[in-house]
Amino acid sequence: MEEKHKQGSKAREALDAVPFSSPSARSRSPAIVPTSRDCKYYVIEGRKKAVIFNHYTFDNEEPCLMERHGTQQDVEAITTTFKSLNWEVDLHTDLPTLEIRRTI
Repeated sequence: MEEKHKQGSKAREALDAVPFSSPSARSRSPAIVPTSRDCKYYVIEGRKKAVIFNHYTFDNEEPCLMERHGTQQDVEAITTTFKSLNWEVDLHTDLPTLEIRRTI
């Protein structure tokens, strides 16, 4: 019984989000990437934008989710990194699921 519980816990840890897509996303063609699969570096040209979703607290959709301490330090590190590479950074904090979908 103990082993089965450990396996279930590991499965939940591996999946902390459920993927989703909107009907409009499914109807679009895939993006064309100018970098081949085996390249050591990505070719990134044109406008560069990083969208960060920071979740410190969650709405009541999932009452088992606790506050995530340390996310502000993560945001600062990620923001500093991308801005140093001349990327635009768009930060969203504690958005509910519907707002995340609208943003994407």
